[in-house]
Amino acid sequence: MPVLDAFFRNHPEPMWVYDLESLSFLAVNHAAITHYGYSEAEFLRMTIADIRPKEDVRNLMENIAKVAGGRDEAGIWRHVKKSGELIHVRITSYETIYEGRRAEIVSATDVSDLVRAKMRLQDQDAALRTAQSLLKVGPWKIDCETRRISWPDDIESITGMRAEDIPQDFDAFIPLLHPDDRSREVTAFENFLNSDNDQYEFQYRIIGPDGEIIHLRGKGQVVETANGRALTGIIQNVTEMVEQSSQMWLLSECMSRVNDIILITEAGPIDDPDGPRIVFVNEAFERKTGYSIEEAIGKTPRFLQGAETQRTELDRIRNAIAARQPVQAQLINYTKQGTPLWLEVDIVPVAIGGGEFTHFIAIERDITERKGLENRLRESERLESLGQLTGGIAHDFNNLLTVVLGNSESLYNRLPDGPLREMASLSLAASRRGSDLVMRLLAFARRQALAPAPANLNEWLEDNLPLLRHSLPESISIDLDLHPDIGIAAVDRSQFDTALLNLCLNAKDAMANGGQLHIQTKNVDVDDSFAETMPEIEPGAYVMVAVRDNGSGMAPEVRDRAFEPFFTTKNAGVGSGLGLSMVYGFVRQSGGDVAIHSDPGQGTTVRLFFPQSADRTAKVVKPARRERAALPELKVLVVEDNEFVMAHVKRLMNDLGMKVVAAANGPEALEQLSRHPDISLLFTDVVLPGGMDGVQISEAVRAVRPEVRTIYTTGYTENATILSEKVDDKILLLGKPYRKQDLVEKIWAALERRPA
Repeated sequence: MPVLDAFFRNHPEPMWVYDLESLSFLAVNHAAITHYGYSEAEFLRMTIADIRPKEDVRNLMENIAKVAGGRDEAGIWRHVKKSGELIHVRITSYETIYEGRRAEIVSATDVSDLVRAKMRLQDQDAALRTAQSLLKVGPWKIDCETRRISWPDDIESITGMRAEDIPQDFDAFIPLLHPDDRSREVTAFENFLNSDNDQYEFQYRIIGPDGEIIHLRGKGQVVETANGRALTGIIQNVTEMVEQSSQMWLLSECMSRVNDIILITEAGPIDDPDGPRIVFVNEAFERKTGYSIEEAIGKTPRFLQGAETQRTELDRIRNAIAARQPVQAQLINYTKQGTPLWLEVDIVPVAIGGGEFTHFIAIERDITERKGLENRLRESERLESLGQLTGGIAHDFNNLLTVVLGNSESLYNRLPDGPLREMASLSLAASRRGSDLVMRLLAFARRQALAPAPANLNEWLEDNLPLLRHSLPESISIDLDLHPDIGIAAVDRSQFDTALLNLCLNAKDAMANGGQLHIQTKNVDVDDSFAETMPEIEPGAYVMVAVRDNGSGMAPEVRDRAFEPFFTTKNAGVGSGLGLSMVYGFVRQSGGDVAIHSDPGQGTTVRLFFPQSADRTAKVVKPARRERAALPELKVLVVEDNEFVMAHVKRLMNDLGMKVVAAANGPEALEQLSRHPDISLLFTDVVLPGGMDGVQISEAVRAVRPEVRTIYTTGYTENATILSEKVDDKILLLGKPYRKQDLVEKIWAALERRPA
């Protein structure tokens, strides 16, 4: 049949005839040859299994076995072209007899593009469903007329609630919301329905079946449907985002409010002059450095460094960050005003997902105040060590000066006028100057003998004003600023007057061309925070005396050594360098502290802090002088382990008409007491060998002879502290070195206290 043959040969779709028994191609049309790439001869040597992937042949055979005649829509199959390209074809076949053989005529329509498009849609649909599941988002619709809600099919995965537990009516759904959100959501939705807006957004909380709070957010667009207006859009569970946002807000608030500097930089380049660049600083950075956040972003942290920034620390930090290792350091940076800023820096590298390092985070704590405290504490400890050394030397000198001063005084009183008497006078003057020097050393060492008494320091300052005016030139004015209700402080009057004069004379030297001297008193309550700025002071109530001048001031290196003994900036022979050290020791021994503030060209302020006394009614009592008769004859038990001092005391007391019984230690003293029942006075050193100190000897003597009075003597007057702890405040203490008249006064004081 020529017509049918022509139709077959020229049909635009690939067609062929194959033998149902052998599956061999019996005939193919031009479209098949063109589309598959085989020649007609090649086709006729092949079977239909040859154009299938091997894994599809089994299914092919099963399908052929089912051929029952007539038309067969076999569906979509995979074929392989001669080039190896895999294509999808829709197979339609019809059983027939061809050249006497049972055969099928087949039409193959290439639907590869359609299959690929369908597969892409399936992939996109799967991706969409995955995204919806991961993001907990889904389609949502509400009928604006009936208020019926259509929830997503996977509403349970979005909310964690079963679909049947979520009402589809708007009014029935509202009770599911958090109580604080219900009225707000109802009002917002009603306002939307009554407006011309075509978009609606919402965010509210619903209460889950276990009481957990679920945050939902949605957005919809008004559309016209066959049933009227509807609001359709998406709804999403944003609980995690809300919680993360809350955490981020808290973190941001924490970083902005924390007092430590937080600085984040890029990871590199670390050796570039402009890198690594700053990408974040917190508000503490602004407060501490004076630079704004805008001024810091994009710069390298090196812009904070300066002349005193430690090169060794910078090198150590550089090596650590180059190795991507955390590092801690203490570094000097500078504020915008140029002020040094001590920072304790903790730097850690940050990597994304444990991989590449991208940033460095630095936590920087301002330790400027702590460094200042450490320096002041070191200075205090150094002064304490100097004081211990100075006090020990002064103790030995006192014993020597007691003998030299006493003998010089005796020689001067006994020699007639002439060269020898003049030599004795020079020795006596030199001894007194040596004694004054030792007392200044003891004042610095806080080991001088003090006689504190409750006093109103305003009155003492007013008493001293005439002397101060006389001591200072007319070009220096003196201004007293005295607190009218100043507290009472227990202070040694003599040492206070000397300290005040020393401070005023130092101020005079700093105001060579004249100036103003301001003396102020004030009540000060020292709390813990104030005490932190002065390591040696204890919290409590104090009377402050401040002496301020507007003179030349001091450089920092001079100010830091101002209290050292023998340190002076004056020319040789002009000053001893003991004035301020004596002031320091006197105030510290009085239970207070000293603070000095000075800058070049800005003058100097020295503040003295004396502990306030609970007794606010104290009056300064000035004992009246009275002429005394000669001392009565007494027998005195003298306990002294220094042979030179013992010899000197014996001679002095013999000159006064007294008999001396000598002992070198406690046991020997008690033995002498038992031998001499007529002993009426005990004169003893405080620190002695033999296992008993002066206080223990006095207690042992009074236990058997209560009428015997005691005079203590010492050249190392830290022992006065020992005495104050063991006996009452009426002890009689004679500090070495002493003059003959000093000894006479103490003996009279002892006799006047003895019971009749």
